[in-house]
Amino acid sequence: MYPQEVFDEICEQAHERGLKVHLDGARIFNAAVATGRAVSELCRQADTVMFCLSKGLGAPAGRCWRGRRN
Repeated sequence: MYPQEVFDEICEQAHERGLKVHLDGARIFNAAVATGRAVSELCRQADTVMFCLSKGLGAPAGRCWRGRRN
């Protein structure tokens, strides 16, 4: 896991160059607990995010994703 400041800088640099950023958030909820930050804060700079419900959450299966609306 990158420190939040590093991830934000990566996103800013990508966006300045017209690139989109995808966050594979397979364990984003674990990261939120470990860092004490909200999931929305951790992925706010990403254009798309996918997370898996079976990794760390104990759900049988499934994935969800979010895309940024422009």
